[in-house]
Amino acid sequence: HQARVILKTLPNVNHINLTNLHHIFIIGDLHEQLPDLLHIFNV
Repeated sequence: HQARVILKTLPNVNHINLTNLHHIFIIGDLHEQLPDLLHIFNV
């Protein structure tokens, strides 16, 4: 219940400044597959 109260106060969309970034990774649900996540960051 506490998580719901906190999350309802946050915006649905977060804007971030990408000016100084060279790469951005957007990763969906990996279904607890840590090796897949490690592979993504090592490529």
